[in-house]
Amino acid sequence: MSIQFRSRVKSVKDFGSDLKKIGTCCYTDGTSDQITFYECFINNGTFLVGDNVSCPQQGEIGNCFACSYLTFDQKIQVANNPAVLGANPDWGKATTSQCECSRIGGVFHPTNPLNLLGIDARIPQSCCYFAYDASGFPIGITCENVCSERECSLRGITFNDGTLRNVPVYNSSETCATSNCSTSGLTDFLYKQMAVGAASTTTEDVGACFDLTKITTGFSYECNLSFKDDCFGYWISPETEEDGFVFCNSSFSPENPTKLANRKIEPYSMSEVDFDLLGLTSGDEFQGGIYIGKFTVNSSSSKVYGSLNLKEPVEQHYNDTTPRDVYSKWALIVDKYDYYAVYMSPEEQTSTMPNTSLSDGFYNCYGDRINFYGHGTKLINTITGQIRRGFADYYIPSIIELYYLSNKINKDSSLKTKLNIKNKLASSSIFYENILSNSSEKYSFNGHVFVYGQNFTNTTKFGYTVLMPTDTNVYLRLFRKVILT
Repeated sequence: MSIQFRSRVKSVKDFGSDLKKIGTCCYTDGTSDQITFYECFINNGTFLVGDNVSCPQQGEIGNCFACSYLTFDQKIQVANNPAVLGANPDWGKATTSQCECSRIGGVFHPTNPLNLLGIDARIPQSCCYFAYDASGFPIGITCENVCSERECSLRGITFNDGTLRNVPVYNSSETCATSNCSTSGLTDFLYKQMAVGAASTTTEDVGACFDLTKITTGFSYECNLSFKDDCFGYWISPETEEDGFVFCNSSFSPENPTKLANRKIEPYSMSEVDFDLLGLTSGDEFQGGIYIGKFTVNSSSSKVYGSLNLKEPVEQHYNDTTPRDVYSKWALIVDKYDYYAVYMSPEEQTSTMPNTSLSDGFYNCYGDRINFYGHGTKLINTITGQIRRGFADYYIPSIIELYYLSNKINKDSSLKTKLNIKNKLASSSIFYENILSNSSEKYSFNGHVFVYGQNFTNTTKFGYTVLMPTDTNVYLRLFRKVILT
């Protein structure tokens, strides 16, 4: 994630007109001044509304015992033998304020109250803010005792475009020992304010937005918390989490795509056990489209609806011997939009077209990393490796994958409504004929190369296989797959 840490004048707490009013600013040494909140904020003081208000006296200077005050050698000795502290009572001790001691998690012992070394008008208060993992993804909300509003504000971030987001919440009445900064302790409204940096009254949900970008070595995700309408990548709804709060480490979060050898990108892969734990059912939105089910090559468990010999479609399964990748089971995700384009220009059609797969559309578009690198046409190059809705591994499905979708629609008509499918769709499986009478092999017929397609219109011809000339405009529906291991 690309972020830049900056201070800001206000946290979620809205001071309104108080920002411009004169009040009492208490400094660390116990002195005070009559200035505005902004001036007090910049000077790292504690602002109290009202003229000549008495500054608090709780912030006494005393002895603080904390691990952070141990030297490197002392830490090693304590780790090996904690009892060594008993023989060295001054180890880890420093003279500091009660607030600073609380902030670093130390144990505070006041000095003789009749002979104070000084006071620090600041007192420890809780600051709730987003925590991040090593990749910079927000993974939750944490609490830290701070000594001033400004110190809390520094826990927030400002994005490079100047957008204020992930605004911390400063609690001026409680320490972390009593303040509840967890999602269960925050209202949905306050969480939205913290996530998007605005006191918005919208009812729109805040979720994790994953934007995929190309880098030198492949691809990388950036994640921000945002409203759905503000997300142009892959957005995860808070409905996926039990408490209604989603972070970038959600179980639905995508992993950075991998790139191996000569192929632009590899399909996603995860264990079938982990996939099942997501609890998806056919028709659910998932990772850039609609999940329709698990497809297993050459298995009666994956029934399809169609007919490769162009006759009346039937429910069946195929024992496919055409080329494909080594994996045999994957979850299929279907894009919600059609594309309309010329499949191949006349110049791209040859009589030596590759023997494409009938069951593996990813293979047809991306190749096998060894001898075949996909069709390589202008159309394929505008699809493969191009980022759409947060993913770059879309492909034109094989004809049997279209048959699988057709069978799913036959079983559940609501799926067709969700996908809004109403055209004849082209596959990535090139029509190939082996004419046994003279042992010749043909891809081109009367100067045309054809691909298998399937009829998804609301006519009596639903499910029928059609041959579609590649030098004309055709409708395409892109798929994604998650390899199940």
